[in-house]
Amino acid sequence: MGNDSYVDVYFNNSDLLETGISSFTVLVNETPIGSTVLSEEDGAQVTASGLKQLRAPIPPNVVISGQNNTLTFLLETTTDFECFTPDDGLAWFTLSADSALNLSYVPASVNATNNRYVSQFPAPFNQLANLSDLWINLPANPTNEELEQTMRLLSRLGASVVRGEGITPRLNVGELPSGVDLTQYNFILIGRPSTNPLIRDLNTNLPQPFVEGSDELEQKLDDVSYRLLPGFEVGVLQRIISPWNANRSVLVLTGTGVQGQAYAVNAIANSQFDSRELSGDVVFVTSNNVNPIDSKVLSSPQELLQAVPDLFAENIQIATNQAATSVAAITTTPAPAQTTPNATLQALPPTPVITVVVPTVTPTEIPIIPLAPNEITTAEATQPAFVNLLLVVTALVMILLVIGVVIRFLRPRSR
Repeated sequence: MGNDSYVDVYFNNSDLLETGISSFTVLVNETPIGSTVLSEEDGAQVTASGLKQLRAPIPPNVVISGQNNTLTFLLETTTDFECFTPDDGLAWFTLSADSALNLSYVPASVNATNNRYVSQFPAPFNQLANLSDLWINLPANPTNEELEQTMRLLSRLGASVVRGEGITPRLNVGELPSGVDLTQYNFILIGRPSTNPLIRDLNTNLPQPFVEGSDELEQKLDDVSYRLLPGFEVGVLQRIISPWNANRSVLVLTGTGVQGQAYAVNAIANSQFDSRELSGDVVFVTSNNVNPIDSKVLSSPQELLQAVPDLFAENIQIATNQAATSVAAITTTPAPAQTTPNATLQALPPTPVITVVVPTVTPTEIPIIPLAPNEITTAEATQPAFVNLLLVVTALVMILLVIGVVIRFLRPRSR
């Protein structure tokens, strides 16, 4: 996309929409690029034909190369009808067919080093409308599930090309045939190191390699290797520069097992995640979550090591209602004491990263009335010493009061 692209929108609206605060906005891929209010004083420019015009420049950075881009027209209206709400048909807004999309282009760089994220799929694999420069490589003995995955992937690619009357990609199983000029193709590899010999051959080229001779991720830091516990699988999407042509790409859809591979294919073939969630040359995938990594800008090896534990930690948050036993865990394998080529790693017993402990509350039994005779105890009441003193003082006061009343009664009679 060039810098001179824009969209001209011609529209009209009823006066009722101008009684309050109404606005019209144009968006590309959910990013606003232009807007106006619907009013005579501050609104859009009115053309000679009486239509209103809004010209919205399209910044190149909001357009995603090689993918479907969405142009949205958004009308937001807050009217002031007071108690007299009109018929819905009287509050209208129309877009004119004279509206036009004006796109400018500049030559695109085909250097794969500038176009290496998984998120750019289906580019560059759909550069030709008939997909004739695409090579899909499958395991030596593909399963029915892998054939179905390939058909879904081809369906996604075929839907992404323009004016394509037929697609003719190359497809093979197992080893690449001899005598073919591999520099002319972009490659998509489906499978795992244990099933696809081409993935096994390119293992050292991958930013996230596998342990030689297995489908386990090779994740090492100093003398410590990190392994997923058995039963917990992760899909891996990886994009690299083609080893046969620096201007071509290789996309690897793989995983640590059959289910992990399915996660990786679903993320691409089903458009399960948006491009922002796949913005890395390595993307770890589970059934409902992804974690993209840009291996070229990692500040330390720990970031790549932490990607898988972080992914499962997010899964735990998403599935908080599941049983604690379904939590994935990572175990560490200390390096062997020897450094000879024949030394083998000794695995420690797996330890879950998170253990959920639910405390058990035992109720205390409280006796209630009536009690058994042997449960009833009595205590003899004792009278405090100050009570006797209080009684004496009270008696003296009462006697004095009686004497005073008698004296007052006799004194007037004596007079």
